Amino acid sequence: MKPAVTRLNTRRNESGCALAARLPALHDGELDAAAAAEVQAHLDGCEACRQEARALLRMRELLRHEPLPHVALPSGAQMATRILEQEAARAPEPEHWLRSAWRPGLALAAVALVAALIRTPTTEVPAPPPSQAPAVEASLPALVVMDDEQTGRQVLMAPAAE
Repeated sequence: MKPAVTRLNTRRNESGCALAARLPALHDGELDAAAAAEVQAHLDGCEACRQEARALLRMRELLRHEPLPHVALPSGAQMATRILEQEAARAPEPEHWLRSAWRPGLALAAVALVAALIRTPTTEVPAPPPSQAPAVEASLPALVVMDDEQTGRQVLMAPAAE
């Protein structure tokens, strides 16, 4: 069963009818019932489309009575032989150095490098014991966050001496 054709094509006949594109589908039985009825109704009132429809029917009848041409196609075995001969005749491509025997070794080296980078532990500097920690001198003034009136930003400043 052929699929129903319902869309309009943009092809027009000499009279400019847009339905001319549906004429071959009508004669081939590809239109659904509603579209076929629409084209038949159009043919009743359009002489140019009727003439084109008659010409399509004549061509269809002529083609129906013509014998099919004989085409000598090769057998499957002949085609397989032909393909194998063409493949054998094809010159091999020169190998690029990355496609040669080095490729697996380079891939292995890259994987080993990534694994080494991932597994390398980070070195942390241990904090000195409290007895060895540097003493903060009590004489250093504490810093205070203050608003700078000129820039509108906050700055660290030593408090004014009292």
